[in-house]
Amino acid sequence: MDADGFVHMPGEPSRGSSAYYVTGDVCEQFTVKFMEGLTGKKILRASPGVTGTSVCQYFTSAENENRMFQIAVEFLSVENQKKGNEYLDRTVKPDARIPMENFVVTQEDGLINQIYLVLGPQKFISINRSSADALTEAEVMDLAIKLGEKVGEFK
Repeated sequence: MDADGFVHMPGEPSRGSSAYYVTGDVCEQFTVKFMEGLTGKKILRASPGVTGTSVCQYFTSAENENRMFQIAVEFLSVENQKKGNEYLDRTVKPDARIPMENFVVTQEDGLINQIYLVLGPQKFISINRSSADALTEAEVMDLAIKLGEKVGEFK
C-alpha cells in the first residue's frame, strides 16, 4: 500500500509488462483512505456495488444513507460508451486538466453525468457522482484530475 492508501494489487507487473494495472477490485485498490485524500471528504464506508460488477460506492453521510459517489472499472468498449452517451443527447468531450486520456459526459442541464478515464480501448475507470450532494461539480472534476495523476500510466 502506498502512503496515500492506494493499493498496488499483487501480481500486477506479472501481466506481461512492467506496467501496473487497475484491477476490478475497486474497493480494495481505491481504499477509503485513498479516496478521502483525493476528495478531502470524510468517507464513512465503502461498499461494492451490485454483485458481479467492478464498482465501489463511497458513502459520505451518516444522516443520508444514499449520499455517495461511485468509482467503477469497466471492461467495455470506450467508443460504445461515447456513442451511447451521444445517443442520449449528452455532450461528450475530453478535458485537458485530466492528465490522461479521458472524456467528460455532460447532461442536458449542463451538469457532469460521468467522467471516464481511459486505460485502453476496452477498459476505463468511470466516476459517477450518483448523489448530487455527495460531491460538487468542482469536486467531481478535482477527483478525476487527482485520480488521473495517480493512474495515468496504469493499464
